[in-house]
Amino acid sequence: MTVGPDGSPPPRILIDEGFNVHPAYSLDGSRLAFSSERGSDSFEVYTARASDGSDQQRVTHSPGAGPYSMVPSFSCDGTHIAFEGQREGQAFSQAYVVRADGIGEATLVYPQPDAQQVGPKFSPNCKQLCFASTAGVLGGCLARRNGKVRRLTTNPGLFPGFTPGGI
Repeated sequence: MTVGPDGSPPPRILIDEGFNVHPAYSLDGSRLAFSSERGSDSFEVYTARASDGSDQQRVTHSPGAGPYSMVPSFSCDGTHIAFEGQREGQAFSQAYVVRADGIGEATLVYPQPDAQQVGPKFSPNCKQLCFASTAGVLGGCLARRNGKVRRLTTNPGLFPGFTPGGI
């Protein structure tokens, strides 16, 4: 749901039988990415037209029972979506990136079998992504699109984000 600038009641954008959470708008406001559990044991990432919820498209396909894809974040140009997910055989969630049409899913950084990577977000210029990791101590990490990672903080409970101009 969204609320008008005057505080008017929000129109309901997504009307279906699924449980929809973690909405994220594309930078131009035309698309909405969200996590949805639609009669199965797992959440998947979908996109829809932000104005009315039409043109819904499933972006992720987590195989097996239990794996999931959640907490999507659009790239600045709207061509990719970062998300956290767990795949069959993994004990913890990892950060992934996929094209907005659902093709080319890949882990953001090398998989860490004993650590979670959660809440990935693109920088405003699309050159970097940040995410929280439990590798060592939960803290903020910064990853370049080439997969190189730099720890920003070891502050427990911190989920990093970007300012409009960068970090």
